[in-house]
Amino acid sequence: MSCLGYSQKTTPYIDSLADNGVLFTNAFSNGGGSAESFPTIMTSTYVLMNPNSNLENNMLWAKISEKYLTLAELLKKNGYKTAAFVNQKIDLSSTFGYHRGFDTFKDFENNVKSLKAKLYRKINTLMGNKFVRAEVVNYEVVRWIKKVRKPFFLWVHYMDVHSPPNPKNVSFLNRLGVIRTIQKISNEAPKVTKKKLSEYCIYMIKR
Repeated sequence: MSCLGYSQKTTPYIDSLADNGVLFTNAFSNGGGSAESFPTIMTSTYVLMNPNSNLENNMLWAKISEKYLTLAELLKKNGYKTAAFVNQKIDLSSTFGYHRGFDTFKDFENNVKSLKAKLYRKINTLMGNKFVRAEVVNYEVVRWIKKVRKPFFLWVHYMDVHSPPNPKNVSFLNRLGVIRTIQKISNEAPKVTKKKLSEYCIYMIKR
């Protein structure tokens, strides 16, 4: 990223955010996944401090304990309007207590209405990509911002950067090829050769 010192201008939008906001050059997460890191972000607790934490099928699920005040609850008590737009993350859903303190909490589970869109979603899911695009999330976010009074607290959670990618400007077959390659790399992680990884990286750059 150029805002972090790279010589070429590769990230103009992120650079703009850095110029007009706060740029952190060091960031530390309490864990590598949502279930481990978000209890810390929302309640300043470790995941195992929440008594409903459990491990199932190598997946950690953690419900935020009722005894902890969430960031949204605290801000709401102090006069903030609160909203969350979370892109279909079951472990960050109301099931696990993340809706607490939010006047508006949208998880995009039911945003698909037309037959064509439902079919496209089904194909995406079969291909390994079950999330809506950032522009769909942004549309709802901007609508909310235009109506809300200040001050407000807004949490927007995207999934576009998670693999497998689903870029707009790539054909269906190429997209399927990318997803299959990523799945192969994920499934064969201990056996992936440098050659295989290089081929994948070159393919992603050229696309």
